[in-house]
Amino acid sequence: NSPNHATHSDDVFFDILVYRAIAYKRLGREEEMKADIEKIPISRDHPRINAGVSALKKEKSAMLDWLKKALETRSLSYEEIEVFPVFEDYRNDPEVQSLIKNAISRN
Repeated sequence: NSPNHATHSDDVFFDILVYRAIAYKRLGREEEMKADIEKIPISRDHPRINAGVSALKKEKSAMLDWLKKALETRSLSYEEIEVFPVFEDYRNDPEVQSLIKNAISRN
């Protein structure tokens, strides 16, 4: 595999790392959270995962860019933004709400 081409098993592994990082975050185990998210490569093939990693890293601008791309490519739905714990710190953010409204109007 090339660095920018992931397999389904990579997707599952990255999802697991993101969810484990969320658990570490909630437990206040920041170093372990950071270690997990550093294992996930940023790839144009993974806008959904990249958005989640950016959210965990508190990189709002990157998260918004990846969310927009994930919504455009339909690798993430607006409903998922509203329920996935990785986005909980940003759900009420006006820019995220704007992305969700735009996604709803396109459907």
